[in-house]
Amino acid sequence: MTSASWQPDPSGRHETRWWDGQRWTDHVSDHGLSSTDPLVARTPPADAQPPTMAQSSMDQPTMAQPTMAQPTMAQPATMAQSAMAQPATMVQPAVAESMYEQQQWADAPAPNRVPWIIGGVVAAALIVIGAIVVLSDGDTSTTTTSSTIPASTLVDTTLAEETTTSTAPPTTLPPVIATGALLVGVLPADADVPADWVRSAEPNPAPESLSGPGIGYCGSTNSVGRAQLAGSSAQAYGPIWTLPDTTTFAVDAYAFPSEAEASAYLTAVLKDANACPGNPVLYSMTEAEAQLFTADGFDDALWAIDEHSGATKEATSEGDEAVQAFAQQHFAVTISDTDYEVTTTTIIYYERWGDVVLAYSLYGRWGYSGWPEPSEFEHQPTLGELLTAAGQVRAVMVQRLTDAGLR
Repeated sequence: MTSASWQPDPSGRHETRWWDGQRWTDHVSDHGLSSTDPLVARTPPADAQPPTMAQSSMDQPTMAQPTMAQPTMAQPATMAQSAMAQPATMVQPAVAESMYEQQQWADAPAPNRVPWIIGGVVAAALIVIGAIVVLSDGDTSTTTTSSTIPASTLVDTTLAEETTTSTAPPTTLPPVIATGALLVGVLPADADVPADWVRSAEPNPAPESLSGPGIGYCGSTNSVGRAQLAGSSAQAYGPIWTLPDTTTFAVDAYAFPSEAEASAYLTAVLKDANACPGNPVLYSMTEAEAQLFTADGFDDALWAIDEHSGATKEATSEGDEAVQAFAQQHFAVTISDTDYEVTTTTIIYYERWGDVVLAYSLYGRWGYSGWPEPSEFEHQPTLGELLTAAGQVRAVMVQRLTDAGLR
């Protein structure tokens, strides 16, 4: 006999229905949102096994490299900007949800009613015999004759009470199934941000796990891979916006089976980001990848990069706990006896709400050297600026987490 779990809804009206181990319940789920809907028709036989849901496979699409400079530290999802031009849009394909085969069940019959026949009451007849008085001369005699009323026989006309047995619904609602698509619905949309924020990349419900220099802290795995190692059940990248100060802002989300695993993810962030504080990671990148020049003809130029990072646990947080981290890369190259340098900084603020972690990030470039003119897009991001941007979208996301049953 299969244990209690979500299974494809046999009525065909919903994605999944809760099987309590013995019978189908009224609890259903669509796109991760729970509700109730009675199942029509008959109850499956006691020895019936619930149908098995085939596990859908979701291909992990790869985000296309932006035409502007890709940030070397993708924590969580950042988009680098061209030295002299506005950032381009990162293409992130959406993934359609799986459909499941469904079957119909008939509604369970109502309890039968039993007819009753009521007998009448038989009344007894009362016979009274009068007294006869006989008078005679000199002698008076009185004779009295009586009869006893027979006891009446009554028929009990009380109807027997009918007993109806019903199965109470489960006291605890089944857990919500977190998916990348559900998380994207939690993350902010254009209507949730200020009008002067310009969207530069679309959300991704199935981001890819990557690792190596310029990708994860100290050359380790990125946030998606780190979340999966911690047991994450779903990950999603939110949209990316270019702010008026030319920095780029994004929010990503990671769902876990429990609060303990979500907390373990923050511990892993602290460990990975602090793995190379006094020993920067050194690597190189071609201009074709970095896209730091606006002029053509320098694709083969090789940038030398040194990268360092760090993280600290916050003493207070809007959520249950928080970790603040950063990654910084210094780029340098010499072309025709001219030394070019620029620094990129990504600040990330991880915030746990129950068993979901929200990761806010702010990316910017600064410290340009060697270019004949200053860059109009130069801005060094700060933690204060990141927290201000996060404050614009936090409330709506937390409310959506609650509405979706994720906290």
